[in-house]
Amino acid sequence: MIPSSAAASSGKHDLFDWVGSVVDGRYRVDAVVGEGGFGLVYRGFHLGLGFPVAIKCLKIPAHFVAEAKELLVTRFREEGVMLSKLSEHPNIVRVIDFGTGSRHGEPIPYLVLEWLEGQSLADVVAARRASGRGPFSESEALRMLKPVADALAFAHRHGIAHRDIKPENVFVTRSVRGEVPKVLDFGIAKAMQEGETRTQLSTRTSSGFSAFSPAHGAPEQFHPKRFGPTGPWTDVHAFGLLLCEVTSLRPALHGEDTGDLFVASTTGERRTPRQGGAHVSDAFEALCVRATAIEPSKRFANAIELVDALSRCEAGLGAASDHATAPTAFAAGYAPAGASAQTAQPLTPVMARTPAKPARRRWWGLAIAGSVVVALGAGAVALAVVRGRPAKKKAKKAADIVATCLSIESKDVVDFDADAAALSACEKACSPQTAAACVVHGRALVQPKDASPADRSRAVEAFSTACDAGDAKGCARLGDTLTHYRGPRDDARAVVAYQKACDAGDQHACRRYGVMLSSGRGIKKDAPRAMQLFQKACDSGDKTACANLSLGYAIGRGAPKDEARAVALAKQACDGGAMAGCDYLGLFHEQAVGGPKDYARAAQYFEQACNGGGFEGCRDLGGALESGRGVASDPKRAFELYQKACDGGDMAGCNRLGRFFDQGKMTVADPNRAAALFRLTCDAGEAEGCNNLGYMLETGRGIERDVSAAVELYRKGCDDGNMRGCSNYGLKLMQGSGVAKDEAKGVELEKRACEDDDMVGCRHYASAFENGTGVAKNPERAVLLYRRACDGGDMDACTYVANLYLLGQGTLKNEAVAAMLYKRACDADTAMACATLGYLHEIGKGVPKDPVKAHALYKRACDGGNRASCDRMIK
Repeated sequence: MIPSSAAASSGKHDLFDWVGSVVDGRYRVDAVVGEGGFGLVYRGFHLGLGFPVAIKCLKIPAHFVAEAKELLVTRFREEGVMLSKLSEHPNIVRVIDFGTGSRHGEPIPYLVLEWLEGQSLADVVAARRASGRGPFSESEALRMLKPVADALAFAHRHGIAHRDIKPENVFVTRSVRGEVPKVLDFGIAKAMQEGETRTQLSTRTSSGFSAFSPAHGAPEQFHPKRFGPTGPWTDVHAFGLLLCEVTSLRPALHGEDTGDLFVASTTGERRTPRQGGAHVSDAFEALCVRATAIEPSKRFANAIELVDALSRCEAGLGAASDHATAPTAFAAGYAPAGASAQTAQPLTPVMARTPAKPARRRWWGLAIAGSVVVALGAGAVALAVVRGRPAKKKAKKAADIVATCLSIESKDVVDFDADAAALSACEKACSPQTAAACVVHGRALVQPKDASPADRSRAVEAFSTACDAGDAKGCARLGDTLTHYRGPRDDARAVVAYQKACDAGDQHACRRYGVMLSSGRGIKKDAPRAMQLFQKACDSGDKTACANLSLGYAIGRGAPKDEARAVALAKQACDGGAMAGCDYLGLFHEQAVGGPKDYARAAQYFEQACNGGGFEGCRDLGGALESGRGVASDPKRAFELYQKACDGGDMAGCNRLGRFFDQGKMTVADPNRAAALFRLTCDAGEAEGCNNLGYMLETGRGIERDVSAAVELYRKGCDDGNMRGCSNYGLKLMQGSGVAKDEAKGVELEKRACEDDDMVGCRHYASAFENGTGVAKNPERAVLLYRRACDGGDMDACTYVANLYLLGQGTLKNEAVAAMLYKRACDADTAMACATLGYLHEIGKGVPKDPVKAHALYKRACDGGNRASCDRMIK
């Protein structure tokens, strides 16, 4: 089990006395966080790469003989190699390293695994049971557990069976895209069983030790002589038990001890979903019956077949076939009872074999061809031998062109007048044999701010030619062009280009690759890996990467939160000329990271960043000037700075500029201009721009109203990980506005947004409980959620919870608290709150009766657009 960080302070017994030590010179051991039948889990920290890890130590049973212990360590090491291959699957915990430590001369095999935040499936089921919400539905079970079956199928293709699938070995992690299950502890059960068998052969005694969990055991694990060896079909059986358990919230095998469980497993005394009270389809019930069949030959042979059946069930294509297929020789060494012993070989797949990887392209090999290739590019050497022609003169000319192109590439800015002849030569020479020429030609095409879409497309083609020919700079430039805010944007292709360039040693590309991993653009989000890349680039002298690293430590993304380290890295970056570091120092002073708030100092750093060419600094300085934080309020200059930031490609600056045009600040309101800016940022992948444009379309403010288009933008923002997009999209689903009504899905999105600290999401989630939308009506929970949103800064939530206090719904009636909350919201210019507070002062409820104050509050509410308050002022 790899628990959430909240468990790190659990005070569990340190069996191996490793806490406070450093393992293998690389892994600092911080705390014991979990213990299971086979292992002890520590929270650790990779000192070299700077991110948290889980260190799982294998507990070798004390009764094992020396030979069995040695065998166990050997098998564990072999399994570590296999597991590293399985880590490619997104639903299998990633193995980072493995080794063997010691204590009092005894070996301690350990695995270093990715650190996961979340809880085990056992905890998920227990929480569901405790909440009284009832079992998971068939669709919920399939959505939650089908990825687990996919992971098992992936392992089975590689010739590996788990043999101990149970709720404790399925860990549900949290991500912006929802909950992701991961399978833990591959191979440990098999290694343990071999050690137990060797001990029994040596001592001729049985310890009663079990290398599997009886509550989820298959007949062949309880009685191998009768039912044959374990294999992929054993995992199928365990998976079937999981399906039964989550759809009924009751154990599929029931018994008070191992003997009872033996009988239940081997005689058929088990609950199917329907026998457990679940309402499931015929197809689902038939699938579970087949998966948990007593005889291995009557089950699905492996998880590959199981996944196919799950897909058919999910698609509603009918019940799983009742045809019994014997577990064929899916992998050597996996043979059901009665198979020839000669087939029992080491784990080598012989069926559904993974295709051999194609030979790596020749171009990465150029990196080791010598300094000549590095200096002149791949083409200079290739052109040195031209078949059938006098090569010497042509090679000299080609080398001169490449050298000229490289000299231009080394410049920060291309001088189109001074370098005109050279640029023309590079354009003509661009080919796979002269990659450096392609890089310069592409750069010349995209450098002008007014570059046309056609020029950008031609640049992509030039950079692609260079990248395919092995030029790392070409790959890096390709990635930059494909992610540029003026398009053509292709994040997935950019990721491939950055990765290639990074692998070839381009540190700029490593940093950009890290940014993509950190944001989840074009690739699955992986913050710890991003931090590794930032560290690598920072160590190589890329100061902007040091700034990226500082942000990760400041917010605890991809590494444990370390504010002091964050500030030090940002200062290192700023002092080294990376304006992002200066900007982050400003943000740290503004948000009290690593020290007290200092708005004046923050504004100084923003100005330093802006003057140094950092457009993010211009945007943040604009924010300070707009709000008057640390400097005198100056909306006009703020507007100019937002314009400068936007012109420089800072999408947040464009968003703020759009807001100025939308609201008519410092200029006549221009909704079309605002919408164009929001569209620009949305198309560039900035979810906030999608939300802003969606709101304009939803309300029809200044542009033609189109609720369906607004909903699609909210959905896009949500898919990109923006929780405000999720909360907006969830609200539309609950209302059925612009999209088919789906209250349950809408509530789930609001819950997700709220859990990710989006206060609007918490307000919407509270509203669902207040009104019984998609969930059972629960005013008490609504009050708690509204208070959380209110305390988090959502003033509408303050108004709504004040209403409940005033009426005594979901809480004790308390007019004074209601008045206090109305005032808080009114002070933040919430018109409805001002109107209600005015009424309370008019009648003297919860506050002293004060007609003058009531009139002032009505006027404020009227000015804010509350027409009822305007009417009350007249009265």
